[in-house]
Amino acid sequence: MELRGPRLDRIRNALALKGYRHIRVVRGITFRHEADKVTVSVPPVGGEPVRLLRAPDLPSEDDAFSLLEKDFPGISRVYVRASLDAEICADQGGRPPILLCIGPTGSGKAGTIILVMTIVGDELLKAKLDAESDEKFWRDLGAALAAGHRGFQFDEVGRMKGVDQLMRRILEISGTTRWRPCYRNTETTTPTRAAFFITTAVPPECLLRSAEFCRRAWLVRLHETVPDWGKTAGAIENWRNTPGHAKERARITNSLLTHAYARCVEHEFDFDRLAQLHGLTKPDEGTAVIDQDALSRLYRHCRGEVGERRLHSKGRFRQGGRVDANSRDCKAILDELLADEGDARTGDLGDRL
Repeated sequence: MELRGPRLDRIRNALALKGYRHIRVVRGITFRHEADKVTVSVPPVGGEPVRLLRAPDLPSEDDAFSLLEKDFPGISRVYVRASLDAEICADQGGRPPILLCIGPTGSGKAGTIILVMTIVGDELLKAKLDAESDEKFWRDLGAALAAGHRGFQFDEVGRMKGVDQLMRRILEISGTTRWRPCYRNTETTTPTRAAFFITTAVPPECLLRSAEFCRRAWLVRLHETVPDWGKTAGAIENWRNTPGHAKERARITNSLLTHAYARCVEHEFDFDRLAQLHGLTKPDEGTAVIDQDALSRLYRHCRGEVGERRLHSKGRFRQGGRVDANSRDCKAILDELLADEGDARTGDLGDRL
């Protein structure tokens, strides 16, 4: 006889009352062991173990980053630190950390968190914010959480249709996730021990105008594109365990993990305090808001498709092959393009282009 639904739940509760403990699955390393649960750790396939280091095997954090940057040139140390801290704090339970990362295409928004997930021994999962139904969204998330995954990415939310309606799914993420497994009539609850990463080139205005989102999330800005890490490091998912380099690279990643854990202990696993330590800001602080049609017109003007190119040809409009939105000439064009945009701010637009 197959047991499922309320009958199975009653049997599980009865076993728990008799002293049988629930099982908690964790992928990679865990920093929280609960007395009432059996923790089952699923290690990464192959390579060196994910663990904390002790002196004298522990290099300084600066030395570890210097070695990491040989294969990942231009990687943001702040982004790596904040992402690692988010993962460690999320493992403690409670309301999960949310990081919003804004940067141009090729700035390492996704690659950095893929690397961070390999450091903790897990893999980054892309959550479908635009799933066709709420039930499917929460089922996919709950099943992944129950399987021990702890890092989820909402990618390019600025390009999603109807993101203002989908945003409520982000706001409903809490310390526990209620979801209904397939072929069951009842819901189950799974602790949300995971960090959530929102990556986009241009953030949707509905996020920046949501007081609840800005209260919960922290902003990371990436200003520059980076070299192709696929050429300098190979597949990021396999970089740590590359044959012939696994021992050295494990020492680098384990040292970064150790320093991050020490930092989290010092700040009592309070991610808000850690975010302030790294100099992060709230999404609505200093984020320029610009109408997308006006931004499109600006790009077309820079390419010479509309208007004249006299300012462009003088050489003061570009810097290092990219638009210098802080130059006097560029600001004059911006003022013209945004003349009808009310109180739109252009002071930080250089960070957006």
